[in-house]
Amino acid sequence: MADKKDRVALFIDFDNIRIGARQYFSTPSRNAEIHPEKLMQKASKYGSIVVAKAYADFTGHPKEFQDRLLFSAGIEPIHTPSKYSGGRRQSSADMHMAIDMMLEAIDGKNTDIFLLMTGDADFIRVVSTVKNHFGKKVIISGIQSPSTSLDLLNAGDGRDPISKQDCDLVGELGHLSRPLVTKADLVRAEAVKEELKKDLSALKKVNPGFLKNMFKKPSNTASIPEQKVVEIAIQQPIRRIRGDSLQSTSNKPTPLSIESKPKPSFSSNQRRRRHKKNWNKTKPGIDNTPTVNT
Repeated sequence: MADKKDRVALFIDFDNIRIGARQYFSTPSRNAEIHPEKLMQKASKYGSIVVAKAYADFTGHPKEFQDRLLFSAGIEPIHTPSKYSGGRRQSSADMHMAIDMMLEAIDGKNTDIFLLMTGDADFIRVVSTVKNHFGKKVIISGIQSPSTSLDLLNAGDGRDPISKQDCDLVGELGHLSRPLVTKADLVRAEAVKEELKKDLSALKKVNPGFLKNMFKKPSNTASIPEQKVVEIAIQQPIRRIRGDSLQSTSNKPTPLSIESKPKPSFSSNQRRRRHKKNWNKTKPGIDNTPTVNT
């Protein structure tokens, strides 16, 4: 057990430990949730806590953690926005956490022990540098499961795994709202993206020059709104690609076509002559019967 006079810096990879706890400690009746106060109790065993930070993109977690649960336990939440690619969320929390650990180690006067709550092998070099170069004691506290990197555990001076006792399995944290961004949202977005890729790929085979010219406004569609032109250009080819039968839509009203011919235009003199001609045909009192010279 460490000396109570030691100063402890607590760094929490919140994404890593919360997902790990839910994966390995949940029961059929309730999901396990990380309990921030119990994490602070674990850290306080090693001395006086001078720094306590939790890193995550909190849009992927219930807002109660960022709004009140972490603050009430004395932990500062550090929001690190993620990038989304290929239906997966690429977190930047690791980078922010590693930088703050190095800054805390360089300061040197404020901390004696680093308590690192994560099981991510990406922190091996940071742990080794803080331990060997700056002479700090590093304790690794990952989820008690095979997901915690063995190399990371060996890089530290000690290990203190997070177990079921450090989680909420009875609802002590109260109601937790749905995250703003969930895994289901990412899967759904990726499915839509793949469907669009298939449509565009098929469109290129049917009409290679369509994509190049789809946004060019033809001269004979001056009266058609641009948004309508784009809608027609996109919808009609995709309907044909997906196998919509032309016969099945023969009874439906035909949508406005981009290639529709414009109405003929007449000059003012032409309109005047046409109007006079039509008026004479129906003018009362005038016999329009052709005469025959005998």
